[in-house]
Amino acid sequence: MTTDEEYKITKEISVVESYFATSALSNSLLGAIRNPKYFREKSLYPEKFKDEDKIYFRVGSAVDCILTDFGRWDDEFTVVDIRRPADQMYKFIHHLPPNLTVMSDSSEYETAYAKSGYKIGLNKIIDKLWQNYENRMYYLYTKEEAENGKKVISSDEILQIQTIRDRVKENKFTYSYFFPTHIHIQLSHQVPIYFDYVREGGQKKHRCKALLDCIKIDHFERTIEPVDLKTTAKSVYDFSSAFTAYGYYRQAAFYDLAIRSEQSPVRSLIEDGYTVKNFCFIVVESKLEAYTPALIFETTPALREIGKSGGTDMFGRHLVGIDELIRQYEYCHEHNYWELPVDIEENNGRIILSV
Repeated sequence: MTTDEEYKITKEISVVESYFATSALSNSLLGAIRNPKYFREKSLYPEKFKDEDKIYFRVGSAVDCILTDFGRWDDEFTVVDIRRPADQMYKFIHHLPPNLTVMSDSSEYETAYAKSGYKIGLNKIIDKLWQNYENRMYYLYTKEEAENGKKVISSDEILQIQTIRDRVKENKFTYSYFFPTHIHIQLSHQVPIYFDYVREGGQKKHRCKALLDCIKIDHFERTIEPVDLKTTAKSVYDFSSAFTAYGYYRQAAFYDLAIRSEQSPVRSLIEDGYTVKNFCFIVVESKLEAYTPALIFETTPALREIGKSGGTDMFGRHLVGIDELIRQYEYCHEHNYWELPVDIEENNGRIILSV
C-alpha cells in the first residue's frame, strides 16, 4: 500500500470517528428531546451512552465498509467463527472489563450486570458466561480485539452483512450508489456535514451535524443526490409505514437542510448551478431468507416540508417537525425545565385523546 493510500484510509476513519465525538445537534439526538429527561442525560453525560452508539456503529460501519470498499476491513474488523450471544448476554459481555478469568471476583461483573437487564442472579450469569463455549470465546475475542483497535463481527453477522451487500449489488439501480459505473459519476460515502440552523420564527443559531451514507454527483447531468441506507427485518415494501413511525420524514428534511447549507461540502457545486435531487432512502431486507432486492424510496419536497415544519398523516395524527423539536430544545434550556415536552407543559400536563 502506498503512503497516499494509507493517508486516505486513515483520513476516512478519523473523519467518521470525529463526527461521533463532535458536540452538535444530530437528527437522532434532536428526536430524543420529546423525552427531555433522556435528552438531558444524553447531552450532559455522553459517556453513559457511548457504548450504545458503538454497538450500532460497529455493524453499521461494517456494512458501509463492505459496500464502499475503503480498504479498511482488515484494519477495523475481525470475523470470528462463533455466533453472537443473545441480547442480554451480548450486552453483559460488551460492558465487561478486559482480562477477567473464571476466578475473578463477582464485584468486577456488577456494572455489566446492571446494564445487561438480567433479572436472575449475577452468579448464574457468570456461570453462563464461562460454561458456555460461544459466550466464553466471544468475550475473549472482543476484549482482545478491542485492545488492537478492532471490532469483532460474528459468523451470523457477517452473513447478514454480506446479504445486505449482495442485495444492493443485485439491483442495477441501487448498485450505482455504491460502486463506480461511469467516469462522470462521483460517489462519496459516510460524509459528515456540520451546519448552522435557525428554526422558522426563531433567532438562535444552532450547531447541527449530519452523516450522509452517500452523496452521488453526476457531473454530466449536473445533479447532486443525497442518500441514506436503511436495513429492515420486515419486507422492504413495508417501509412506507416505518417512514412515519420512525420519523424518517424528519431525517430526510434534516439531511436535505444539511446538504443545502452554507457549510455543505457541495456548496460550490450548488452555486455553480448543480441541482440537488430529492433525498432518497435505499432500503434492504436483512433476513437471510428474503428474496426482495434493495429498493429506492424517494421523498418529495412536500414530505420534507412536513419533516421541517410538522404536519399530519393520513389519519390526522400530528407529525412532529424539526422546528418544533428545536423549540422544545430552546424552551428546556431557557427555563431549565426537563420534565415534560413543552406542548404538554403548556397544556397543564394534559394530552387530548381522540379516535
